[in-house]
Amino acid sequence: MIMVQMQMKRLHIKFRTKLIISHLTIASIPLCILLTVCTLFSVRVLTQLKVSHMAEISHILITNLNTIYEDVCNSCQVVADNMSIQGYLQNDYSSLPALYSADLTASLELTSFAKQNKNLSGLYVIGSNQLELKSTNISFLKKNFLDESWFHQIINQNDIVIFPPHENSYVVKTVDESYITVGLTIYDKSSGKKCGAVLADIDTEIIYNLLDTTSEIAAFLIVDNENQVLLESNHSINPEDSMDWTPYLHHTSDDAINIRNRQYRIWTDEIFDGKWKLISISDVTSIKMQWFGIFIPIIITTICIILLIFLISYYYSRRMLAPLTELRDSMRDIQSGDLCVEVSSHRTDEIGELCNAFNDMVYEIRSLTDRVYKSQELLRESQLKALQSQINPHFLYNSLDSVIWLMRLKRQDEAVTMLSALSKLFRIALSRGNDLIMVSEEISHVQNYLVIQSTRYKQKLNYTISCSEHARSCITPKLILQPLVENCIYHAYTPEQKPVMVDIGVELCAETVVLRVSDDGRGMDESHLYQLRQCLDLNSSHDNSHGYGLKNIYTRLTMYFGDNCSFKIESVRGKGTTVTIRIPKITEKEDIESFMG
Repeated sequence: MIMVQMQMKRLHIKFRTKLIISHLTIASIPLCILLTVCTLFSVRVLTQLKVSHMAEISHILITNLNTIYEDVCNSCQVVADNMSIQGYLQNDYSSLPALYSADLTASLELTSFAKQNKNLSGLYVIGSNQLELKSTNISFLKKNFLDESWFHQIINQNDIVIFPPHENSYVVKTVDESYITVGLTIYDKSSGKKCGAVLADIDTEIIYNLLDTTSEIAAFLIVDNENQVLLESNHSINPEDSMDWTPYLHHTSDDAINIRNRQYRIWTDEIFDGKWKLISISDVTSIKMQWFGIFIPIIITTICIILLIFLISYYYSRRMLAPLTELRDSMRDIQSGDLCVEVSSHRTDEIGELCNAFNDMVYEIRSLTDRVYKSQELLRESQLKALQSQINPHFLYNSLDSVIWLMRLKRQDEAVTMLSALSKLFRIALSRGNDLIMVSEEISHVQNYLVIQSTRYKQKLNYTISCSEHARSCITPKLILQPLVENCIYHAYTPEQKPVMVDIGVELCAETVVLRVSDDGRGMDESHLYQLRQCLDLNSSHDNSHGYGLKNIYTRLTMYFGDNCSFKIESVRGKGTTVTIRIPKITEKEDIESFMG
């Protein structure tokens, strides 16, 4: 940061450019660090979630494989325990017709068992009495099955025997088929002797379909207890780089293992009652590479944020330096002899103080060359215009709000009445730029305002207006009654009470015009009333947003009438509020200059 500042000093860069560069540097460095840390943390967490998800997939696969195995074993056990099958195996078929008849009847019964398990490709019974049964229509192989090694392996075991995947069936004629065979010894229930074996073929395609239901970042292997690979998912983690997993199948740690500069996660789980094992392999590197793909949108987002920071910095630097630029131009104008320049700034910071100090200096210089009366008159006019511009938008907003409310209710007749009142109200409010109008016009103005507001607050507002005939022709500053009536509408009403009654009265007492606005609303306590009176003190720095409109009225009155006017507020909590204004009786606008001095 210091080096950047030193380099900018050497290049004589403008202050605005320096400010923008400083903002970008201060904002961009922490932003880049934060985004990098968040990205790395997100990649780590998401990788862990992905690996956990793969472990869940592995668990589901184990459940499905064991379910198939258990269903097949149950089918074999049902066949072995079936009394009909037992009866066929106990008979000695000395004649071929009797053997064929038993074979046909028993095979049909065996077929019914096989149909109950959709995972079976075939169900077979090989009896020690030469009886051969099958659940399929495929012909038996022409072999003496009693001499086959697999038959002796089944007979010599007291438990379920599962054979590794092998080409074609051990029993029937099949072509280019691969099966996993499950075998079980059949015991004669009456003698307890071994009388045959039951075999069940499982098409390996069923197992492959389960192994292949994985994502591109995982693979599954089925191995025996000697870690010889029996089945492997058709999908390979790295198709371009075939992998021999045999040397790594003994890895049992939950930590990732590095193989050929890539990280893998290997899980080992027993299946088929511990006879085989399922090896789950997850490519951690590929998972991380997938999540690192989010760097691109993050970089784009970072660039957009930096661009946004630049635009915001440019906008605010331009806005912040505009008074300084204007101040510089004003100083050049003063150097050329123009003493009428003034820097407009509404800022309250150091730049605002500088602009205000400059304006004060120019004013002091100008006051030495101009007459005091003319400078005061110009200042008074500018202040009046500023106060008037503050009142007009406030009043316009409330009037338009009432019209919008009425139009939304689709009350066309009342809308016409309100728009008519609004047009009259604007005519009086504008009054060709004059700030002084007759009392009759001021009464008409507030009456039009109440027509609008009474339509909006029918259940909340009642009013009366009275004005003596002698007071109607007197002169008054415009828009002094309407803000008072507005305060009655918005601050006097409470939902618990009856509608607010607003009483407006104007009368002439000797040489004084008395304007009075009162209501019977909620009123104010002494502390609130004290604060409101404090805000009317023009020499006080007290700021009260609730007395904004009242202070504007009082300021305008004092500018026209000085100490010859009064502004009195009276209020009792729960009974209402009364505002009384007293101004001198004036019938000609020229006569007001005698009060303005």
